[in-house]
Amino acid sequence: MRPQKALISFKAVKDAELTELCQHIVDKMTINVAIFPTPVPALATVQAAIDDYEDKLTDSIDGSKAQKTAKNLARKVLEGLMNDLGEYVNFTAGDDLNILTASAFPLSKIPGPVGVLPPPDSFKITFGDNPGEMKFSISTVPKASGYLVIYAQVPAPEDEKLWQAQPSSKKSGLITGLESNKKYVFKAAATSPESNKSGNYNYTEPVSKLVQ
Repeated sequence: MRPQKALISFKAVKDAELTELCQHIVDKMTINVAIFPTPVPALATVQAAIDDYEDKLTDSIDGSKAQKTAKNLARKVLEGLMNDLGEYVNFTAGDDLNILTASAFPLSKIPGPVGVLPPPDSFKITFGDNPGEMKFSISTVPKASGYLVIYAQVPAPEDEKLWQAQPSSKKSGLITGLESNKKYVFKAAATSPESNKSGNYNYTEPVSKLVQ
C-alpha cells in the first residue's frame, strides 16, 4: 500500500480559501519548529507571499482588470512556494504519518482495497512481425494495476497455473518464444494487489491461434 504524502498542489483550492489554508500550514510548522527546523523556503518568505496575496485578493474584488491580474500573479507565486514547502515536508517526513500531520498539509487518501477485478471486456491476439511472436491487446479495466496474459500450447493443461504467464504494465504487448506452426490458447486478466497476493484472477474467454 502506498504511504500517505502531503498534497503539494493548490490549484483546486478556491481563491477565498487559499489564504486560510496556507496560513494554517505556516502556523502549524512554526509551532512545530523542532520537527521542521530548516524549512525550504523559509516560513517568513511564505508568510510574506500569503500577506501579499491576501492584499491583492481584497483589491481584486470588484476591482479592475489590472488588479485581478495582480491577484493571479500573487497566487501563482504563493502556490509555487507552497509546492516547494510541501516537497520539503515530504522529504523530512518520509513515511512518518505523525510528521506529515504536524505540518497541517492536506494528505493523500489511503487507497482502499480494489479486490479481484472483472475480466477485460475485450482481448485480441494477432500475429507478430516475426515467426513465433504474437501481439496482444486488452481493453482497459478501471483500477487495474496491470494486466496478465497466460498461454499454453494446445492441448492446454487444465490447471492454469501450469500455463506460461506474461505480466504487463500496459494494455498491449508482444509474446515471443512461441513455437511456430503450433496452436496456442491465450487468456487475459486485470491485476490488482489482492489478485497478485491470492493468485486469483478473472480471465477472459480463451482465444486460440495457430502461431506462424
